[in-house]
Parts: sequence; structure tokens; C-alpha cells
Amino acid sequence: MKFYISSILLLSVHLCLAAGISTATISGKLAGTRDGDSIIITSYPYGMELGNKRYTGIINNENFTIIIKGLKGPTYLYFSYPNPFGSSAEKYLVEPGDHVIIDRNNKGTFYSGKGALNFTVRDSLTLLGRGPGTILKARQTYLLKYRMALPKNIYSLLAIDILAENELISKDKSSREKLLTLSKLYPGTAGLSSLFYKTIYPGYYSDSVTARGEKRDLLRYIDYIVENYKGLLREKLLVEIVYAYKHRDVPLAAMIKKADPYIKDIFFKQLIANIKSNDVTGAKAYNFKLYDRDGKVHRLSDYTNKVVIIDFWYTYCGPCMQLNTKLKPVEQQFLNDTSVVFISISNDPDFDRWKEMVDGGKYTTSDRINLQTAGKGKNDPVFSFYNIAAYPTLLIIDKKGRMADKVSDPRTDDGKALKLLIEKLRDS
Repeated sequence: MKFYISSILLLSVHLCLAAGISTATISGKLAGTRDGDSIIITSYPYGMELGNKRYTGIINNENFTIIIKGLKGPTYLYFSYPNPFGSSAEKYLVEPGDHVIIDRNNKGTFYSGKGALNFTVRDSLTLLGRGPGTILKARQTYLLKYRMALPKNIYSLLAIDILAENELISKDKSSREKLLTLSKLYPGTAGLSSLFYKTIYPGYYSDSVTARGEKRDLLRYIDYIVENYKGLLREKLLVEIVYAYKHRDVPLAAMIKKADPYIKDIFFKQLIANIKSNDVTGAKAYNFKLYDRDGKVHRLSDYTNKVVIIDFWYTYCGPCMQLNTKLKPVEQQFLNDTSVVFISISNDPDFDRWKEMVDGGKYTTSDRINLQTAGKGKNDPVFSFYNIAAYPTLLIIDKKGRMADKVSDPRTDDGKALKLLIEKLRDS
């Protein structure tokens, strides 16, 4: 195993923009598609869903071209293909200046052009499967063959992602220790990985909270990040933990205050600024424009002088169904109270499926105002304004249209804290 890790440690991880170029081009031919079909590519800056950008290419004579803009270094792309190819593919990596040409037909998917090898290697790694032991070794052995052929930053990220994926699947502590070593040697590359940062909190929670019996303390976790990580990775971890808990009953303002001095990157600073302006108690709530099943437009401003409880959900979300069960009795308590409104918003872009799920009663009730996005799904501005990245998400808005205090998740206390807050806001 030392052989594989040592190969990674020898790599340079400086991000080199190609002569000021900040774009990459993805083009190609998708056999069997129709004119007007769409291929969607979503870019993930710094390997995070936060702040992702969506690009749509329209098929013309089975061909498409999409230009990805604003690249600062290696960037993950996620593809959503039109039929007959299914809904999506793996995440791929591109660098500024790449031009990958895709030829997808009934014989397979083939790549050419600058950056094509990144895609080919990623597909092969996927085919090898995911898991510890022999699968992990096979993936590392395969990647090692391309150590000299792949761009150094791409190779580094793929190698780190393989270890991180293994740690997430198998909870392999040895993989975590190797990742920690890499993160200290190469915080820049580790900070770009789409998977490595996801291993940090579970590992910390396992070691500190579960093993030593300590209480879950997010402020202490922020101290842990500051003390143990540097550079881009530290900033990413700080922003991620703040975003993960921004809609929960946590000391959000104190968390932001602790994290703020260490966040230097403009992208991350903007994400924190968004929370300060959009999510903290007292911030002005977003005046959404959404639609009910009859096509009637609903805006938040329609419910001025009312306490508004909004739950965000998506189809097939198990925790969303659990929250619905706990919200029902709270909703019933205020059913005849005209100063309290319950609104349910789905990110499902498929109107017919959304309507079927609403009628099924697993995610919401007929007593709520059930709204949808007219096909935009999670690309509707209300989702980006609040950066809804986890489901279910529950928001409470006071009678003046401002964000109210966060409360305990109704799934943990049968909605007792939520009932008390609604009564307090209603009577104020």
C-alpha cells in the first residue's frame, strides 16, 4: 500500500491555469437523440454542490456543444443525458483549456480531444466497482498505470477520491489516516476533492463523540478543523459544516463568527455572506413565485401578517416522509387558525409525478398549500436563495416576512418546540 500512497505524495499540486484560459468545452455526438433534446452539465466548484452552475446544450442533428466558464483549476462535471442513454453519468474532471469530444452510440461511449483521457480513466474506475480489499487495490493499480499520462492535478484528485470513497463505504480507518496525511501535505488538492471533505466529520464524530462519549458540539468541531487543517481544505470544511447546520437549531451566529477569520477565498466568503443575509434570524425571507396544481401563482408576500411554515422535500426521500408524519399533528393544531400557514415545496421538476406524490399523502397533506416549480426543480431561485442542499428542510417565517428562530427537528421531539415557536410568533 505504501507504493500507491508514495506515488501520490510525489505529485505537485499547484493549480496552473493554461495561459489565462478559464473555460473548457464539451462537445460531441449522441446517436439516437432528437433535435431539441437537452444535455445538462453541472459544474461543481471546489468539488461541492454549493454554488454549482448548470449548463444546458440543445441537441441539433445529434450534436451538441457546451462551454464551461469560470474555471480556476480542476473542476468536477456531472452529466445528465437525454434518452436513450438514461438519466445521468458519473462525475468527471476537467481543467481549463480542455476540449473533450464525446461519441456516444450503441457500441459504447468514446472520448477524444484534450482532456479525453480523464474521462476514459474515470469510466474504467467506475466499471471496476467500489469497495475495500481487492477492489480498492484493483482501482489503485489501474490508476497507477496513468500516473505519467494524466495531468498531475487530475491524477492526484482521482487517487484521493478512491481512498475517500473507500473510507466512506467501508469506514476503513487506515484509509482515513492516509487521507489525513495527504491533506496535511497537499491541502490544496485535498481541498478540491469532491469526496475527501465528506469523510472528516463522520471520522471526528466517531472518534470524539461516539468513542469518548463527548457531546455533539459544533463549536468544538470548528476548533478541531482550525487546529488540524490548512488552506483551501480548512475553508471548505468550515463552510460545509456551517451550511450543513444552517437550518437547524444550532448556534449559527457563533459558528459563523468562529469560522469567519479563516475564510479567505472569494467563493467561500460569498457563501458565508449569503447565509448572513438570507438565513440568520431576522433576515428578510425570499418572496418566491411558485405554482399550485391548478397553475395559480403563489408568492410569499401573499401571506403577509401570517406565520409561515415551509417544508422542502423531494420524491422518494425517506426522511421527508418521517417529517411529514411529525408535522401532521402540528398542522392539525393550527388548522383553523387563519394566522398560520403551512406550505410544502417539492424540488420535483416532473409535474405529473409531483401531483401523484402529493395525492399519495406520504410527503405532505391536502391541508397544506402544496407548491411546485413549473419544471425548474431545484434550479428554482427559492432553492438557490436558501441553498437547500439537504432534505427535508424546515423554515419558519414570522408575520413580517423575516426568518424566525430555528427549532429542534420535529422528528426528535414530536414537534413540541415547533408548536411553541408558532404560538409565540402568532401572538407577538
